[in-house]
Amino acid sequence: MIVKNGNPILTKPCRFLTQKNYKNYVSSFLNRSIPYRNDGVGIAANQIGMSIMVFAMVTGDIWRTFINPKILKSYGEKIKHVEGCLSIPGKDYEIERYSKVDIEFYDFDFKNQNRTYEWREAIIVQHEVDHLHGYLISTKGTEYTE
Repeated sequence: MIVKNGNPILTKPCRFLTQKNYKNYVSSFLNRSIPYRNDGVGIAANQIGMSIMVFAMVTGDIWRTFINPKILKSYGEKIKHVEGCLSIPGKDYEIERYSKVDIEFYDFDFKNQNRTYEWREAIIVQHEVDHLHGYLISTKGTEYTE
């Protein structure tokens, strides 16, 4: 089940995983998040009740897992756009995001990775990393009404 706005797990920073303990947590996250992937383009662990630093997002046609993600740099254009969130159903928020991000993370094999994402994927990364640090779009943006 997706954790909804108002649950305290969404407003607290998640804990980092270690090479020693990551496999079971990440496997559980992946199994628990699969049913919700058709509903969005990214999902953070705390949205399914797990307070760990992991999220998954669709890149191209595949879902990629990010363990202990850290945005190293946000840059490029600042884009104001409308976002939704699985944890805040039925509401959209206008929010400002950067068009590019450099991110460091561990992959499913706990190998260190560095990637640059642009535009749509950069926005998803920023949204999901915000979740892991306890921020929702409702605290960073303004409710959007047509």
